[in-house]
Amino acid sequence: MDENKGKIFESLGDIMSEIEAVTKNKTNSQQNYKYRSIDDVYNMIQPIFGKYRVFLVPNVVEIKEEERQSKAGGTLYYTTLTMEYSFYASDGSFITTKAVGKAMDSGDKGLDKAKSSAMKYLLLQMFLIPTEEDKDIESDSSQTTGKSGGKTTTQDKPATTTKPIIQIKTDPPQDETLDPIFADFKAKIEGMDNVPHLENWKVANKDALAGMKEGKEKEELRKLYDAKLKSLKAEFAKKANMIPGDDPSLIPLGDGEKEYNPPA
Repeated sequence: MDENKGKIFESLGDIMSEIEAVTKNKTNSQQNYKYRSIDDVYNMIQPIFGKYRVFLVPNVVEIKEEERQSKAGGTLYYTTLTMEYSFYASDGSFITTKAVGKAMDSGDKGLDKAKSSAMKYLLLQMFLIPTEEDKDIESDSSQTTGKSGGKTTTQDKPATTTKPIIQIKTDPPQDETLDPIFADFKAKIEGMDNVPHLENWKVANKDALAGMKEGKEKEELRKLYDAKLKSLKAEFAKKANMIPGDDPSLIPLGDGEKEYNPPA
């Protein structure tokens, strides 16, 4: 940590004296745990920074990106980001520290997620921002299936050894606790606008769907697919003045739609 003696140390102490708890009021619906978002931290700490005239300058030090194949055959992008942050006081004095953020995404949002993670945990750890709960399972958790009804329970992992610079840990790789293609497939099903496209998508991705492990995510996709198919058939039937339940292959085609050929 670089340092330039001056008002910055006093200002940071003043800020810390007014820090308030940030509760875990957000819920990860896929993995069922509570967490604190970066926006929650910003909303609490920004007015205090303004009061003591302290601002922060971020700088990207290093970006590492890696492509990996998911268990279902999709592509995942892992991003490891090293950031440098300088805290300045009104007299020009400052301190500088580093933080590391990691993220995984199936699209192009990995870098943004890693930046948010690095900033969030930097502030949480540097200012010791408390929460109302005893355990922080957001970054260090594993899911195991117990004997009691097959329910999933959450267990803390052993704490890692501290290092001279602030080390940031993010959520565990999602392909260990959550099927990584779930979010992509869910978005694609929700975005379908006609029966042929939905049916053809299912046929084209049957191997990937079959390869998903049985569990809550796969069951949710089944229900979502069935509901979407029912909704689209009803919508098409309404357009053609048909009674729901009639053969959708008799529905007149709209602009850009291909002939409906139900999969075998």
